[in-house]
Amino acid sequence: MRMRKKTGYLLLMLLLLLLVPVAVWADKTTVDDQAGLFSQEEEQELTDRIVELTTDWNMDFVVVTTEDAEGKTSEEYADDYYDYNGYAEDGALYLIDLDNGSVWISTAGKMIRYLTDERIDVVIDAGYDSLKAKNYADGILEMLNETESYLEDGIPSDQYNYDTETGKISRYRSITVYEAIGAAVIALLCAGGFAAAVLGSYRLERKGMISSAIEALHSGESRGNHRPEVAEVAADRVPYILPAVAPHTVVAVGACNILYDSDLLKMFCFICEKILAPDDNVW
Repeated sequence: MRMRKKTGYLLLMLLLLLLVPVAVWADKTTVDDQAGLFSQEEEQELTDRIVELTTDWNMDFVVVTTEDAEGKTSEEYADDYYDYNGYAEDGALYLIDLDNGSVWISTAGKMIRYLTDERIDVVIDAGYDSLKAKNYADGILEMLNETESYLEDGIPSDQYNYDTETGKISRYRSITVYEAIGAAVIALLCAGGFAAAVLGSYRLERKGMISSAIEALHSGESRGNHRPEVAEVAADRVPYILPAVAPHTVVAVGACNILYDSDLLKMFCFICEKILAPDDNVW
């Protein structure tokens, strides 16, 4: 009897866990038409499109219209609406603000990287003609489609974020295929050079050991006790060659990163300056 009760509790808890995501999704408003610009059918069409985008890209997409921006600018209203209504860390909000007479797109998380200011202008332009003709739903759909095309294009290689509060610039770094191949070739050359040096040292050592063995034979000493077996010596050395090469490969890759990233290069120069000439500016 007690076992049945425990099983019943477990099933109930599992059911609740399955229902929680549904409840959370239901609480999120994807289309908030406060200004009454969409028909019921248009609102459903927008909702269906947003569900597709959210499923495909794992980000939130929100459409809001308003006639009262509560004394805020379009940017402030859009940012606050997204930030304080439980949306995902990554996403975008499309605002038609009749109070301020503007259209605004607010981005969050990864979407900031995808939708640069230049791309946002293009996205708004994509729906401009429809919005101007008061075909608001068509305009938003065109903007959503343009956004998806940029998501498919990926993050621009020269993208950066500017924090207006701190003044900090966060640059997005991406390495092209050719740069990755070049870094790999340099790393392999460095590793190969070091391996050649180790093997060369080993050959000299082996040659010295063989010469000693020959001298021992000429002096009449026992061949079995003093002649080294080449195979055994090589087997002894191999486990030490690869671990010795590995750190130099890592250093080579690190050096490529420093040369590629201007911020890392500046930091590297600063550290060298402090170590080599703490009281003088040598750079």
